[in-house]
This record gives sequence, structure tokens and C-alpha cells, in this order.
Amino acid sequence: MKPVVFLAFLGMCTVSANADQWSAQTSNVTVNLFSVVFPRGDTGFACGDQGIILTTVNGGTTWVTHALSVKQPLYAIVTPDKTVDNGYAFGSGGIIWRTTDRGNTWSQQSSGTTQTLRLGVAHGPLALAGGDSGVIVRSTNSGATWTRVSTGTTANLYSFGVSGGDSGNGAVTMLVGSANGVIKSLDTGKTWSALSLVSPAPLYGMQLNGTTAFAVGGSGTLLKSTNTGTSWSTMSSGVTQQLNGVVFFDSNNVISPTGYIAGAGGLILKTTNTGATWVAQTSGTTQSLNAITPTHGDNNPVVYVYAVGNGGVILKGNVSTTPILSAPEHTATHPRLAGTGMTRELFSVDSPYGLLWMDASGRLMFKTMNH
Repeated sequence: MKPVVFLAFLGMCTVSANADQWSAQTSNVTVNLFSVVFPRGDTGFACGDQGIILTTVNGGTTWVTHALSVKQPLYAIVTPDKTVDNGYAFGSGGIIWRTTDRGNTWSQQSSGTTQTLRLGVAHGPLALAGGDSGVIVRSTNSGATWTRVSTGTTANLYSFGVSGGDSGNGAVTMLVGSANGVIKSLDTGKTWSALSLVSPAPLYGMQLNGTTAFAVGGSGTLLKSTNTGTSWSTMSSGVTQQLNGVVFFDSNNVISPTGYIAGAGGLILKTTNTGATWVAQTSGTTQSLNAITPTHGDNNPVVYVYAVGNGGVILKGNVSTTPILSAPEHTATHPRLAGTGMTRELFSVDSPYGLLWMDASGRLMFKTMNH
């Protein structure tokens, strides 16, 4: 239960354009890594070739290797919402693994397909995985059983974009990037329809925040939609390499101007103007980067970005952010704030870890932590 506080706020936190610092993490593996997720704070999961799953509880300082009994490549790893106890890994031959103990042990599930599963998403008890030949399988009981749903396509599926709230009432929009376009669901993945977009290349990465979507893919392909995928515009990434992942920060499904793309040859691109222009970052590697994900530290508002790639590469980017906050809905004074510099107004960022309270300049003044 969250502590009682004396000021309410609804707003958006975005990211400043400070120079990023990327550092290599020690993964202790040399296999190619294809997916990474940091659902909460310093707890993260990654997966790759030979049935390898990696877990960390300290922000990537150390990683624990879990070698599964079936050595099939694993292409996607996901957790429901921001939970760290439960998770799924999807891979070659339709294999699905599930954990209920923070990745310490994994049990194999029956997916009902032998097609390779390359992407996944989870929200509460709902989970979906998709992959080759247009296959999507769906679970509504936390992965205990899986049912194949009709997608209307036989194209290989590579990337999920999800936006919305309660998956139980159908308030989730899903986009899936394929070898030649995008399919869309408005009912938590029960039914799918093809969008009019014909992609110039396979779409390996997808991000959906509210109504704004970005898709990236082969030959430097970068697409943007501002109406939840109904129409798309081609944008310039400035490169011709394969782009494998895209991520933007958001708050309550409102997109931030800052985003990142990861791709072949160690490529990392950054935008601070919602994709209008992109600048290459110094990643320190020439290995292809296959996935990218953000997280927030448990004890501060600094945002980190993680990327994984071939040869066991894991990169951690410290984007050194200062929250940029919109105007508050309420202002307040409080006798206990006298002399603190917060006598006029406060801003808060609500997170799974508690409330972060800033002054009008974005400076962190104090925080409350959930336990």
C-alpha cells in the first residue's frame, strides 16, 4: 500500500539530452543474445542461443546463467507488467518456458505449435507469443495452457507493440510487425486484422505508446504512425543497417521525445525529438545488437537502457536524466516544507517503487518507497 501524501499530480516525465555513457556488462556467455527485459528496478532477464537464460538482480553488475535442458534458441523473454516473479521465454520449435520464482527455475509448457516463436508479451494472466508462418498462441491463465489464434497472415512475425491498460477488459491495443507489414488487435489478441501498410523490409522492432507507434527493420527502415497504426509515414534513420529494436520512454501511455534504436554492427541511435532526427551513439562494440529495453533504478529517477547482442554482448546505457515535468494539476504548501525550497509547488512521478518528489526544476527532493 502506498503512503499517504499531501499532493496529487498527473504529469509526464521525459528525458534530457545529456550525453549517454554506454558500458559493457560481463555476461559470462559467448552465445548470441536476442531479448532482454528489466521489469522492475535492477532485476533483469535475457535469453539467447543454446537455451541460455541470464538473470540479474543488481542492474547487470553480475549475471547468473541458467542453461535449460533443451538447447533450443530462445528469441524472446517477457514478464507480466512490472512483476519479477513470473516470466516466459519463447523460441525455436514452438518452445515455451515459464518461471514463477524470478527465473531461478524454468518449466517447459506445451505451446501447441512447432513454429519458431520470436516475440512475446504478457499482462497479468494474459500472455501471447508469435512467430513464423503467422502463428500466434495465447494464454489467459498465466501460461498454464496455450491456444492458437487466427491471424490472417502466413508471414513471419517479429515484433510486438502494446499500449493500454487492463487486459481483462479489452483496453489493450496490439500491433505486430511481420516480414511484410503489420497486423493489429483491439481485443487483447483474440482477433487480428491486417493494416494497409506494405513494409519495404521485415519489421524487427516495434514500440507503441498511446496512439504513437514506431517500427524498425531491415535496410535502415524506420516507420511512424500517430493513429495506432492506421497510417504510417517513412522516416529517415540515417543508416542502411538492419535495425532490430526501438524503445521510447513514456508516462501513462504518453510518449516522450527520447527514444533509442539498436541494430547491426553495434549500432545505437538516439532521438530527442520523437524521431524527427537520430544521432549515432558510441556503443563500444561492433557486434549486432538484437534488442533494447529501458528500466528505472529502484532508488532514483535515473533511467538506464540495456541492449543485448551477438557474442554474449550486454550494454548498459546511463542516460543521466533529469526529469522534465509538466505543470502540476495542484500546488500546495506545507509547514514542514519551510526552508526546504519546496514551499510553492511539488511534482511527483508515480512508479512501482514509490513516489519521487521533485521541485519545479526537476531536482529530486525526497522519495517514498514501496515494500
